[in-house]
Amino acid sequence: MLWLALCFNFTRYYFYFNTSLLHSLDKDDKGLKMNIKMLKAALAGLVLSVSGFSNATLITFNDAALFEAAAGTLNTEDFSSEAVEYSTANYSGVFGGFTLTSLSNGDNNGILNSLIASSGAGDVSNGIGFFGQNFYGWGNNDGGLGPQSNFSFSSSISAFGFDYFNADFSDSYNITVNGSVLNTIATNSNGFFGVIAVGENITSAIITNLTTGGYVGAAGLDNVRVSVQVPEPSTLAIFALGIMGLASRRFKKQ
Repeated sequence: MLWLALCFNFTRYYFYFNTSLLHSLDKDDKGLKMNIKMLKAALAGLVLSVSGFSNATLITFNDAALFEAAAGTLNTEDFSSEAVEYSTANYSGVFGGFTLTSLSNGDNNGILNSLIASSGAGDVSNGIGFFGQNFYGWGNNDGGLGPQSNFSFSSSISAFGFDYFNADFSDSYNITVNGSVLNTIATNSNGFFGVIAVGENITSAIITNLTTGGYVGAAGLDNVRVSVQVPEPSTLAIFALGIMGLASRRFKKQ
């Protein structure tokens, strides 16, 4: 609906411009000047119509390829330069474009290259793609509230995503971005989660337990992707300025 509305406004103003300019060819400079003035007002309306649709929106993705195509240039953190180390202490690490911290709640968390615990874990095959390489992981060892993972970002992050696995029978997790729960990591699962912000920046993301049980939890994430938003003038706004320039040039020649 957004693009239909934009196309409708663009077409309306574009034809208005052509009609006005063609009529002005048979009139004096005063008539052309009036048409240019009206054209500027019309193009201003176009810019405002575009701005009116710039509402803050978080668009989620479960397909990594689609996310990467939509997000553009991404910085990817695979934790390969980090030492394999975990403990029951709160974790903290600073990476390109984001900071990752945890509230351990007394459970193990940190940088791993295999399951943090295998006894009592669910479908271990969910994490096979992660094993043998570094990733950020955690284990809920007591069946209670597991570690909470917190991402914070610079003010210009517009896209965020990661691969994940959960090799546990009973623990599932919520993914909350900018205060809104957007996705759930289900029990015994693996996959991808991504989000792109439109009309706002991504400032925080939190992974917390949704359900817990008596089994030993084992989960992790890797290949954290972030995109730095580079403000660019709207394509339609550039077009509008170009048309205004051509119209002004036409006026000067009359």
